[in-house]
Amino acid sequence: MDPARLVITFLIAAAFALPFYGALRAYCHARRVIAQADARAVRFVELNDERRAAERAVDPEPADTRAERLAAVRSQYRALEDAEGFPSTSINNIGLDGYVAASHAVRDIFDGNRANAVIIAIGLACGAAAALWALYLPAAGV
Repeated sequence: MDPARLVITFLIAAAFALPFYGALRAYCHARRVIAQADARAVRFVELNDERRAAERAVDPEPADTRAERLAAVRSQYRALEDAEGFPSTSINNIGLDGYVAASHAVRDIFDGNRANAVIIAIGLACGAAAALWALYLPAAGV
């Protein structure tokens, strides 16, 4: 087999393997992002439950210091939520939470798949190069 045919054979193999590998990596990355999002949701619920329990545990007497202690508990848990990267929710932006979560999910999946898109593009370019080069090779002697 002449060297040109070996190169074309290699390009054809790369044209199959690289897009398959890139798609497999993209799938694995998407699953990992989804698992991380699920774990973050569980952690957010845990923090919220802990905050509510801490608020209920605040002694109602005297009333003037209760508000200060509640504010301290809330700021403590807000700091924990900020440290974990949870968006702050207030009465002014509560309707946007779903949009913010969707935006974060899409951004996380997209950011991790740029390299996979490059791998797939290289594989497709190998296939195109092999197909075009094969057009100009003389027929194999039989």
